[in-house]
Amino acid sequence: MAISERTYTFRAPAELGEQIRAMGQLMAQLDLTADAHVSDRVGREVAIRLARRVQAGQPVLSGDNQSAFLREIVELFVASARKIATDLEWEKVYAAEREAETEADRKRHLDFEALSAEAWGTP
Repeated sequence: MAISERTYTFRAPAELGEQIRAMGQLMAQLDLTADAHVSDRVGREVAIRLARRVQAGQPVLSGDNQSAFLREIVELFVASARKIATDLEWEKVYAAEREAETEADRKRHLDFEALSAEAWGTP
């Protein structure tokens, strides 16, 4: 069955093409079907970015201008993918730090938490 195609164009920053390629590579690396944690994060990140636009008094996405709408969708997913990639890298760093912690480090952290709870009057 033949599918009719049409080419759409829109104005965007020059670096958007490279960002789209990077996003595609990242999404190919993330196995969204095997890792529900990552899959959920993708959805949450997109929702958070849309909610921030609403809170800032901006329209969620341009509705009247098809070019602006497509550009905004692409930019939304590029920014979301970039944030997820950064978060995943930080998770690796934190995990490595946690593994390197000694028992003395853990005790010191617990002591600080206890002092903080005492200072703020929380149990």
